[in-house]
Amino acid sequence: MVRGLWVVLVLGLVLMGVTGCWNPFSPDDGGGGGDGQYDRTNPDKLLNFFASAYVDKNVDRYGEALDDDFSFEFLSDDYTKAGVDSVTPYWGKGEDVENTGNMFGSPKTFGITFDFGLPIEPWYETTVVLNPGKLNEQTVQALWTRRQPDIQVVVDEGEAELTTFWVNNSRLIVTVVQDRYDSKLWRVHKIEETKLSG
Repeated sequence: MVRGLWVVLVLGLVLMGVTGCWNPFSPDDGGGGGDGQYDRTNPDKLLNFFASAYVDKNVDRYGEALDDDFSFEFLSDDYTKAGVDSVTPYWGKGEDVENTGNMFGSPKTFGITFDFGLPIEPWYETTVVLNPGKLNEQTVQALWTRRQPDIQVVVDEGEAELTTFWVNNSRLIVTVVQDRYDSKLWRVHKIEETKLSG
């Protein structure tokens, strides 16, 4: 009798997993694989998720934080340094994840701190179009905020002491949207650099 009950319980768990119901081995954790610092259940937690991926140099989590149509728009002063031109002054998700992953994985990168800072402007609602001009065009509600981040990257440039690059000279307009695969979660849709005085 006990063995039969055990078989029924195991089969029930398997069926729940196959049918998409609750899975006790993969609980709903906010999109971060059970790690509490990786939670995308609201826009503020998403920004913490994003920053944690930087600090941990975790390119998989970093990519998970970005929408499929993510873009990072550079200040015109940074076009050449980023390898983009004024015709296409941004990185898409693939380019951004690749270049950020190279920084994370470099043996010269010793440590990163990343703080999005307090909002200069709170979250505002707007409408964005995903995949503009394509067959699967989709208009969605988005939220955006303006932040002045404080980012420090410690690098070994072969000198006697490590070099710290401090990024605090621009503001970011961050736009977030609900995850198209799971509406309980959020992803970063766009980051746009603006001048400190803007």
